[in-house]
Amino acid sequence: MAQSIGPNKSLGIDSSRGHSHSSHAIKSTGKGKFWKRMLVQLSNNKYSDKKPKILDVVEQNYIDRSDSHSDPNLLSETSSTNWSNEDDEIQSPMNRHCSNGYYLIEGNKQVCFEVSNEGDSPYCYMSVFDYDVCPLFVGSDECLIKVEASSISYLDCIIREGRWWADILDYKNIPGFDIVGMIVIAGPDAPFRAGERVATISITGGNARYIVQPCSNLIRIGKLENAQKACSILSAYAPAFALIQEGLDVPLCDRYRRNLLADKDILVNGGMSNHGQAVIHLARLMGARTIYSTGVEEDYRFLTDMGAVALPLNKKALKTEHRRSVDLLIDCTAFDRNDFLVPLVRPGGRIILNHYGDIAASGKHGFRGKIDFIWLYTKSLLSSNCHVCNYLSTFKDDFGLFKRDFEHLLRMMHLSGKERLSPRVASVMNLWEVPDAHFKLQRSNVRGTLICDPWK
Repeated sequence: MAQSIGPNKSLGIDSSRGHSHSSHAIKSTGKGKFWKRMLVQLSNNKYSDKKPKILDVVEQNYIDRSDSHSDPNLLSETSSTNWSNEDDEIQSPMNRHCSNGYYLIEGNKQVCFEVSNEGDSPYCYMSVFDYDVCPLFVGSDECLIKVEASSISYLDCIIREGRWWADILDYKNIPGFDIVGMIVIAGPDAPFRAGERVATISITGGNARYIVQPCSNLIRIGKLENAQKACSILSAYAPAFALIQEGLDVPLCDRYRRNLLADKDILVNGGMSNHGQAVIHLARLMGARTIYSTGVEEDYRFLTDMGAVALPLNKKALKTEHRRSVDLLIDCTAFDRNDFLVPLVRPGGRIILNHYGDIAASGKHGFRGKIDFIWLYTKSLLSSNCHVCNYLSTFKDDFGLFKRDFEHLLRMMHLSGKERLSPRVASVMNLWEVPDAHFKLQRSNVRGTLICDPWK
């Protein structure tokens, strides 16, 4: 059932149909009989290349508890199922594990939005979908995860408003990049078992109670870890750590050494962004001598409390007072093209541009957004001390390194004294409050990470 969560209009989707969960999902355009026929065809493996990750169930379907990879406490009651294609009807369901890797799950809820290029309020195109029962496809090397915490970030707003600079999403989506949860069902070839806690990154899908993810993207974490703080590390601190390491360019054997930033002065442009706040926090724990951050006057007190020296965005004053005064410049708002900051870096210093800076401020997407990326990387090629950091590329292309970084940050939470990392969580919100979070993210700086608890 779709529930509108704003004063305006909801998604306009008939909740009896279902909706897309991924770029390969089937759109909900047919009548109830169409879905019965499609579910039958899927069970017979006639359309294996079009298997949706999630479909709403037309009829009341339940599951038994026969599969050893599943946690029976999180799935529904009953006996046995038989999907046949006779007369395009689905007979009385009787098995919990439906054919071809489908499982019927009770009580899934998720935020769903429709991409809009009009820059509308988040309340216009967002709804919470509540499913009594729905089938989820779990591949042989995939896991079904019960989400305990997921992030609500500015990147979600970029996607929702159609400003995503990679592939433009034109179907209905679930926000949420970063996910921490418990495995409910593990595919037969998965190196995980039900009951293990994991963390992962998914471009969409996090703000829901359940999500299916490939095992190759999962990182085991301890059951005693705080899920909300672990999600904050995944959302803010892992990217921030990657930015700092890109600036240091140290060998792998020294990557996790203490006080790596000793005797170094750092300038963070965009210190009030989610990644900027985490860079300041980590730089202080890693022994930086002085941490400067640009900002507006209303944020000076907060930046000072974090351990940074607040600097005004006054080009003339900065060039005069701080010329060649920093060893490392981390620009978290790279697309603002703040070239006036370059003279502040000492000879031999490094400038790191965040690939995921606040580019939504430019309002560019599609071809115009790609032109900005070409400019960004050209800038790095023309300067020997200028580099672009893309932490999602590391997650995709060097997952082992990303995993080690994340595990190192988790260990920092258990250190004592000044080296202990305590991620700042600004607020923990339920699914119905996600549009409020988007509204706040678009209009002001949020002091910490926003986390969604779908069971709250």
